[in-house]
Amino acid sequence: MNKPERTGPVNEALLDGENYFVSLFTEALSHGLMSQAEADSLRAGFFTLLGKKTLDFTDGKSSSVRTEQAEALMSSVFYTASLALKSCPSVYDAIDMMKTRCAEEIYSAGRKRLETKLKTAKLYRSLVLKTMLKCDNRTYKATLDDGIKGFFRLYDPEFGADRTVITADYPLFIPVTGLCGIEFICKYLESAYYENLFCSLFTQDGIKNVLKAVCSDPAEDVFSIFGSVLTAALNCALSGGDPVTLRVTKAGADYLAAKTAPLGVYDMRRLYSSAAEKLLSVAEVKNTAETAYVISAAGTIGAEVHRALSLNAADRVFFATCRD
Repeated sequence: MNKPERTGPVNEALLDGENYFVSLFTEALSHGLMSQAEADSLRAGFFTLLGKKTLDFTDGKSSSVRTEQAEALMSSVFYTASLALKSCPSVYDAIDMMKTRCAEEIYSAGRKRLETKLKTAKLYRSLVLKTMLKCDNRTYKATLDDGIKGFFRLYDPEFGADRTVITADYPLFIPVTGLCGIEFICKYLESAYYENLFCSLFTQDGIKNVLKAVCSDPAEDVFSIFGSVLTAALNCALSGGDPVTLRVTKAGADYLAAKTAPLGVYDMRRLYSSAAEKLLSVAEVKNTAETAYVISAAGTIGAEVHRALSLNAADRVFFATCRD
């Protein structure tokens, strides 16, 4: 039998994903879910842990460093502890962990989670490289190859676990927000893999035609390739064409603009999400996570289409990829 979901006064939407430990600690204290004595004991434990980390950082030469460095070390410690807390079934179980486990135990559990996430990120990196699109976009190639390689070279899980260390300039269609460090990279690579997988359903020539239609310089412009390809595929399907070809004529684009103009944003999102579901079903895509990502993205495209139409900017979303 499933345990009933624990509820309480903590508003999870207000918790800071990048500073989860401090955020949850503050919430627990303010709502009386942790006593002052428990809070003081936990603080003391983490300050002791900071002292040990400082000794490690200085190779045992000193237990003190510059204020900025001490703050950076503590941020790394708290970030690692956050990974343990985030693995709990609920925020209230996480608060129980803070109340019943010492700082060393929480940090150690988080460190194990971090190592697991590192392995997962490296797996996704290998999958991303295997599914890279054959295109000339400089930002796409530089980020997913050299940039990510730089992350694994520079990332310091011991003393800088919360640092993302690279900028990840290539924009995913669904941006990764509220995460940093290994969590950000793991999610970024997972999403990039799903985007690559989806784009692999189409021919190289088809994708090139889409990019030419949406960009003045497909090699240098910074944009979401996946977003453009998905938009073209859905527009193709909704205008009566075969989405695998990515062939959208001017007549087809104009027809779709007229057809969708009366729709509200909810119906537009549903129209595009349903089209994505059908496309994925026909393509026999079995990866449920990829499916969820694409359908979510399709809903966003539907909202963008509605906004473009309301601004009399249909050409932004209804573009021809071939001649009539």
